[in-house]
Amino acid sequence: MIDKHKTYNHDNCIYDIKKQNEIVNSVFNNSSKKDNKTDTILINFIKHYFDKILYFKDESFSKEEEYRITYFGKSDEIKHREGKSMIIPYIEFSTIDDIPLPITEIIVGPTPHPELSKMSVEGLLEHKGYKRVKVKKSEIPYRSW
Repeated sequence: MIDKHKTYNHDNCIYDIKKQNEIVNSVFNNSSKKDNKTDTILINFIKHYFDKILYFKDESFSKEEEYRITYFGKSDEIKHREGKSMIIPYIEFSTIDDIPLPITEIIVGPTPHPELSKMSVEGLLEHKGYKRVKVKKSEIPYRSW
């Protein structure tokens, strides 16, 4: 549970390309045969499958076993921060009654400075009162392109 006043979705990331393709293809299979207009298919896709695609991730990251939290909020809740190559939108949230999230492991990277990144995350965890959270460096090589 996160903020009790908002509705969040959460699930494991989907790394398997076959499963990703099944989800996308099911849009077309579930569309009415007599009403297969492009706009109808698109509306069906958005209504029933868009939220699942938010959990798609390249299979090269499968060892990370990422769990994602998604939230469709109001535009005035969205903040922005500088990223390396783009502006990154985000929202702030807190847990119910400030109960810590049940985090057991964090994988950092890929990054050009994996050890520094690992130490930074460990410092943040300590500052926030998280104990016994394992922090590991990603095995996926960093690419700057």
